[in-house]
Amino acid sequence: DASIHSTSSGQAPLSTDTSGWKTYRNEKYGFEFQYPSKNFEINEYDNYATLTDSLTKYEKRPFEIQFSRGVLSQGVYSKISNLKDLIQSYRSSPERFGVKEINIAGFSGVESNFIYDHTEINFIINNYIYSIVWTPSDYEIWRSVIRAFTPINL
Repeated sequence: DASIHSTSSGQAPLSTDTSGWKTYRNEKYGFEFQYPSKNFEINEYDNYATLTDSLTKYEKRPFEIQFSRGVLSQGVYSKISNLKDLIQSYRSSPERFGVKEINIAGFSGVESNFIYDHTEINFIINNYIYSIVWTPSDYEIWRSVIRAFTPINL
């Protein structure tokens, strides 16, 4: 049961062909997602995983998505009550944060764009905080990966 309730707006159909993509599954942190099989690599760390395009990883703005459960990219919102307060502040000032309500795997959340050049999606499912951070690059691939994100072991 999601802790944040909202309705999602209609989403445009994807133009990215996802047939032949690989699936990354992380039992420890309870999520999986599909990603392109060519030129992409998964790196696992103590509390998160990254998906990186090996062709752009040394560029100033590489294609990289971070996935985590329980710890957010900024490291200060590890408590659910703090994240709920943060999300509420985003919702109360959408013009300030570029906030958009979204739906991932049937669960609602908030996407926001920050001036420090990344997009961060945070949502709560069964008292776990999930955070997805993306450095801008190929938007269509990012949308396809995010739509394929699925919480598991709930």
